[in-house]
Amino acid sequence: MQSAPRMQHLVTAGYLARFADRMGRVTVVSRASPSQRRTVRVSEAATFRDFYTLQNREGDDRYALERALADVEGDGLEAVRQLCERDEPLSTAQRASICRLVAFQRVRGQRVRRAGEAFSNVIEKLMPGAWLDHDGQLVEGLRRNDAGEVEPDPEEHLGVMVRSARDIERVLIRYHLRLLRFDTPELLTSDEPVQCTRYPGWSTLEGVGPANADEVWFPLDPRSMLVLSPHATCGNWLTKANQRQATVNINQVVATAAYAEIYFTPGRNPLQTFDLSPPGPLVQVGAPHAFDVDGINSPPTRRRPRRR
Repeated sequence: MQSAPRMQHLVTAGYLARFADRMGRVTVVSRASPSQRRTVRVSEAATFRDFYTLQNREGDDRYALERALADVEGDGLEAVRQLCERDEPLSTAQRASICRLVAFQRVRGQRVRRAGEAFSNVIEKLMPGAWLDHDGQLVEGLRRNDAGEVEPDPEEHLGVMVRSARDIERVLIRYHLRLLRFDTPELLTSDEPVQCTRYPGWSTLEGVGPANADEVWFPLDPRSMLVLSPHATCGNWLTKANQRQATVNINQVVATAAYAEIYFTPGRNPLQTFDLSPPGPLVQVGAPHAFDVDGINSPPTRRRPRRR
């Protein structure tokens, strides 16, 4: 009988293995305290107990989502291997598998769930009663935690996560796909490895996501990065002459956006090539209010999402 997968990877182990040393280990750096570092086996990195576990009405645990994610990872990483190691063209199905892998990785981590908690709470403070139905009860999919705050039920969050990933996949499948290769193995990754970027000149007041990004970056291993973009010229900024600085820039973007952890190959230290800024807020709210909501307009004190 197959054992229950209680410890679940927020970043797939097969993906992290691409950054591991010959002993299957990665260096893990705390985003909040970069001096805190440890070297662990890939199987022990980026895990969270029952993060994707569902429950039926009888209270029994169900692992259908965790196993479905394993299928997404398996198909996507096999296509990545063909792209990177075999240097063979991708079939339509393989290209779709990579887009699906990227889409789910964009929304499956702690940051999105924790931001949902903060956002639900701030909406209640902005508009008291906004989450109540006609009977004065919280609308379906929300709950009130021990601190009296409104937040999404974890199972509701998982449903939103899947629907969001499918929407992102439909965007990415229309994009150009390009593999960038680097001469030196210096790229790192994090628990938020999919990053959306804009070319110079866009308004910083706009949010950036897969639908309006100029490029979507996904480091694949220390020597290669996937770029998805609506522009056929995506990645043309990379040249032999600027590879070193480009590596520093990519690492800074990916490391700065990390939520809890940064990962790279043991024996290397790509973080020493740039200054890592302190963690930022989960959500920025521009309103004439003094919000006492953890993670709104300031870094969250409580970083881990609440358990079920």
